[in-house]
Amino acid sequence: MTYKIEVITTPHIHDNPKEPYFWCIQSCVNGGNWCTCTAGWAVTLEEAWKQAHQFYNKYYKNKEINYD
Repeated sequence: MTYKIEVITTPHIHDNPKEPYFWCIQSCVNGGNWCTCTAGWAVTLEEAWKQAHQFYNKYYKNKEINYD
């Protein structure tokens, strides 16, 4: 399974004023379609990357997950 981490670099203050930076982990399924596995919000851009990376390492790294 292929995964990617996405962090939106523009703060979304209107969506989440306290934690405006959105991150998500996506997996590639069904021949190239991307599906969001999990997502979250953070106070800073750096914290968004850190949270996403920690979540990936804890739950997805070296694990095979089948969404079919």
